[in-house]
Amino acid sequence: MPSSAIDDQRLSALAHANKIRRVRARLKGAWRGMDETDVSRVVATIIAEPTEWTRSWRIASLLRSIPNWGEVAVSKRLRQLGIAPNLHVNELTSGQRLALVELLAPQLLTGDASREH
Repeated sequence: MPSSAIDDQRLSALAHANKIRRVRARLKGAWRGMDETDVSRVVATIIAEPTEWTRSWRIASLLRSIPNWGEVAVSKRLRQLGIAPNLHVNELTSGQRLALVELLAPQLLTGDASREH
Protein backbone atom coordinates (compact mmCIF):
# COMPACT_ATOMS: atom_id res chain seq x y z
CA MET A 1 0.00 0.00 0.00
CA PRO A 2 1.47 3.40 -0.93
CA SER A 3 2.55 5.66 1.89
CA SER A 4 -0.02 8.31 0.98
CA ALA A 5 -2.86 5.77 1.27
CA ILE A 6 -1.63 4.80 4.74
CA ASP A 7 -1.40 8.46 5.69
CA ASP A 8 -4.94 9.03 4.41
CA GLN A 9 -6.19 6.06 6.45
CA ARG A 10 -4.41 7.32 9.54
CA LEU A 11 -5.84 10.83 9.12
CA SER A 12 -9.30 9.41 8.59
CA ALA A 13 -9.03 7.27 11.73
CA LEU A 14 -7.80 10.25 13.75
CA ALA A 15 -10.65 12.41 12.48
CA HIS A 16 -13.17 9.73 13.42
CA ALA A 17 -11.65 9.33 16.91
CA ASN A 18 -11.75 13.11 17.41
CA LYS A 19 -15.40 13.21 16.38
CA ILE A 20 -16.22 10.47 18.90
CA ARG A 21 -14.42 12.44 21.64
CA ARG A 22 -16.33 15.61 20.72
CA VAL A 23 -19.69 13.81 20.79
CA ARG A 24 -18.91 12.26 24.17
CA ALA A 25 -17.77 15.62 25.55
CA ARG A 26 -21.05 17.17 24.38
CA LEU A 27 -22.98 14.35 26.06
CA LYS A 28 -21.13 14.89 29.33
CA GLY A 29 -21.60 18.64 29.00
CA ALA A 30 -25.35 18.17 28.62
CA TRP A 31 -25.33 16.17 31.87
CA ARG A 32 -23.97 19.10 33.87
CA GLY A 33 -26.66 20.32 36.17
CA MET A 34 -28.55 17.03 36.01
CA ASP A 35 -28.86 15.00 39.19
CA GLU A 36 -27.43 11.53 39.71
CA THR A 37 -30.74 9.78 38.98
CA ASP A 38 -31.23 11.52 35.64
CA VAL A 39 -27.65 10.93 34.49
CA SER A 40 -27.90 7.29 35.62
CA ARG A 41 -31.00 6.89 33.45
CA VAL A 42 -29.17 8.33 30.43
CA VAL A 43 -26.13 6.12 31.05
CA ALA A 44 -28.41 3.06 31.39
CA THR A 45 -29.93 3.90 28.01
CA ILE A 46 -26.45 4.22 26.47
CA ILE A 47 -25.55 0.80 27.87
CA ALA A 48 -28.80 -0.78 26.70
CA GLU A 49 -28.71 0.77 23.22
CA PRO A 50 -25.19 1.89 22.32
CA THR A 51 -24.70 4.09 19.29
CA GLU A 52 -21.73 4.47 16.98
CA TRP A 53 -20.45 7.21 19.30
CA THR A 54 -20.87 5.31 22.57
CA ARG A 55 -20.17 1.65 21.81
CA SER A 56 -16.38 1.95 22.22
CA TRP A 57 -16.68 3.87 25.53
CA ARG A 58 -14.95 1.98 28.34
CA ILE A 59 -17.59 1.02 30.87
CA ALA A 60 -15.64 2.30 33.89
CA SER A 61 -15.14 5.70 32.24
CA LEU A 62 -18.82 5.93 31.32
CA LEU A 63 -19.92 5.09 34.87
CA ARG A 64 -17.47 7.62 36.37
CA SER A 65 -19.32 10.33 34.45
CA ILE A 66 -22.30 9.85 36.79
CA PRO A 67 -22.29 12.43 39.60
CA ASN A 68 -20.93 11.03 42.90
CA TRP A 69 -19.57 7.89 41.18
CA GLY A 70 -15.83 8.04 41.62
CA GLU A 71 -13.16 5.46 40.90
CA VAL A 72 -13.76 3.49 44.12
CA ALA A 73 -17.55 3.35 43.75
CA VAL A 74 -17.34 2.30 40.11
CA SER A 75 -14.71 -0.36 40.82
CA LYS A 76 -16.80 -1.77 43.68
CA ARG A 77 -20.00 -1.95 41.63
CA LEU A 78 -18.30 -3.52 38.62
CA ARG A 79 -16.55 -6.07 40.83
CA GLN A 80 -19.89 -6.99 42.47
CA LEU A 81 -21.37 -7.55 39.01
CA GLY A 82 -18.33 -9.45 37.74
CA ILE A 83 -17.65 -6.94 34.97
CA ALA A 84 -14.11 -5.98 33.95
CA PRO A 85 -13.69 -2.19 34.09
CA ASN A 86 -11.72 -2.07 30.84
CA LEU A 87 -14.55 -3.52 28.72
CA HIS A 88 -16.09 -1.32 26.07
CA VAL A 89 -19.86 -0.88 26.06
CA ASN A 90 -20.20 -3.03 22.92
CA GLU A 91 -18.24 -5.87 24.57
CA LEU A 92 -20.77 -6.35 27.38
CA THR A 93 -22.84 -9.51 27.29
CA SER A 94 -26.61 -9.20 27.36
CA GLY A 95 -26.56 -10.37 30.99
CA GLN A 96 -24.01 -7.70 31.94
CA ARG A 97 -26.05 -5.04 30.15
CA LEU A 98 -29.17 -6.13 31.98
CA ALA A 99 -27.38 -6.09 35.36
CA LEU A 100 -26.05 -2.57 34.75
CA VAL A 101 -29.39 -1.22 33.55
CA GLU A 102 -31.06 -2.78 36.58
CA LEU A 103 -28.49 -1.11 38.85
CA LEU A 104 -28.68 2.30 37.18
CA ALA A 105 -32.32 2.67 36.17
CA PRO A 106 -34.57 -0.25 37.11
CA GLN A 107 -37.61 1.69 35.92
CA LEU A 108 -36.39 1.22 32.34
CA LEU A 109 -36.86 -2.53 32.77
CA THR A 110 -40.22 -2.41 34.49
CA GLY A 111 -41.67 0.55 32.63
CA ASP A 112 -42.66 1.92 36.06
CA ALA A 113 -43.05 5.64 35.46
CA SER A 114 -43.89 6.23 39.14
CA ARG A 115 -40.23 5.58 40.01
CA GLU A 116 -39.11 8.35 37.66
CA HIS A 117 -39.22 11.99 38.62
